[in-house]
Amino acid sequence: MPPDQVRVRRVELKPLADGRRLHVAIELTPFIDRPSLEVAVEDAAGVRVAETSIIETIDHQLAFTLHLRQPPEPGLYALQIEVGYEVDEPVDRREVRFELG
Repeated sequence: MPPDQVRVRRVELKPLADGRRLHVAIELTPFIDRPSLEVAVEDAAGVRVAETSIIETIDHQLAFTLHLRQPPEPGLYALQIEVGYEVDEPVDRREVRFELG
């Protein structure tokens, strides 16, 4: 796909047993130019508790572990994903809500 048509196809999120780590799997549409991703987790108050950047990925299927900065409080959280290219606005955004605790 050309850059303006790259999308998030699938997101899987699994909290790990220790409560401080999240296994994240993301599948993108196939792409011509390598996109970058910004991935963040926010708590119910909108406080960012984890984040990572993936710069110019070569794979359309990614899997990684996010580590929360502090032990999580029970409640609702949001995983936010933005896919984009160097200077442009994101070409796709996805949010997955989940509960911890």
